[in-house]
Amino acid sequence: MPGVYEVETEKGSVYKIGALVFCAHALTLIRNQQPIKLRKQEALLLRLFLAWPYLYVSRQVLMDALWEDIDTGKVDCNGRLNVTIDRLKRSLKAGDPNIRILCERGVGYKLFVRVPENPE
Repeated sequence: MPGVYEVETEKGSVYKIGALVFCAHALTLIRNQQPIKLRKQEALLLRLFLAWPYLYVSRQVLMDALWEDIDTGKVDCNGRLNVTIDRLKRSLKAGDPNIRILCERGVGYKLFVRVPENPE
């Protein structure tokens, strides 16, 4: 995905996403050496988006992955997912306004990084 680069370290994967660095093992976004702490569900959600670049991921797939110990057929996780997506959006936007989570109604969500044409 343009604007996203993965680097393997001995502790796990580290992703460069626009102006941010995402340390999956530490559940942290870093901007200018300043950490932005993520909740576990937010970090898992970001990892899901990074695992499927360019693709919209359906709400059901996201809910099943985030709350695998809960029967999402019996428990309504829609509100939980909305809150988790909103928190992740705020964390990403605070770090780099070029990073967004796009929503396609009836399809799902995906991570989008706008790469400036003239990075100067």
